[in-house]
Amino acid sequence: MEFVSLLANDFIDDWVKIGLPAKAKVKAEFGHLAEEEKLEICEREVVNLSLINLLTYPYVRAGLANKTLQLMGGYNDFVKGTFCLWELNFGMKSLLFV
Repeated sequence: MEFVSLLANDFIDDWVKIGLPAKAKVKAEFGHLAEEEKLEICEREVVNLSLINLLTYPYVRAGLANKTLQLMGGYNDFVKGTFCLWELNFGMKSLLFV
């Protein structure tokens, strides 16, 4: 999982860096898998990061809170001819007072 820069200061460099947390997570949790499997998991994790990034927009948060918006991720596997769609579960829980 090497991210190689072909051009210095290319805008793609900054865009690819968005996926670095996903790469770190996959290496830590799935380091034992084959490279191809790790790449596929990393691609899906980048989709999750994009969904989380959408929460930085107030109108997205408002739409989710008002239940007028639903965020879903998708992954198209051209080789297998499959498309996976999922919701991102933020795991919101009630407050716990100790």
